Amino acid sequence: MKPGRRPASIIQPEGHMEPQVPGVQPDPPAELSPDEAKEWNRFWQVSPPDWFPKETWPLLAQLCRHICHARWLGEALQEFRVGLLDPKNPKDLAHLNQVAVMHDREGRAMGTLMDKLRLSTQTSVKRNLAEPKQAEQAPEVRPWMAQGRDRDDHLTEQ
Repeated sequence: MKPGRRPASIIQPEGHMEPQVPGVQPDPPAELSPDEAKEWNRFWQVSPPDWFPKETWPLLAQLCRHICHARWLGEALQEFRVGLLDPKNPKDLAHLNQVAVMHDREGRAMGTLMDKLRLSTQTSVKRNLAEPKQAEQAPEVRPWMAQGRDRDDHLTEQ
């Protein structure tokens, strides 16, 4: 290559990703359905602006898919509850079982992704904030230590 200025097509290849501006909510990925895009926007609205780095966006998109799919399966289960399916019909019971298993699988997938994205209550509590509160609530004398002292005091009194 000749010395001098290089063309922009070499420096920045076509199809490059735009840099992410901190605090700006990105548009939902194009492959998400309208309902999944609503879930995407909901997560961005309730989370701090820097909560989802770009490398977590595929996980967030998948979580949105699982949420919508679980909702759809829940509606299918509701059909059984309102009597649209006959509980005495073996085919309907087999159908119910299949839908219940799929719904359970979606719930487990959602829980796993929420843990990975630090969206569940257990993973979102910051330990450094929780520890001082726990220390304040802890009794000064531990019950098992107090019993030992009482026993020792009792032994020395005799």
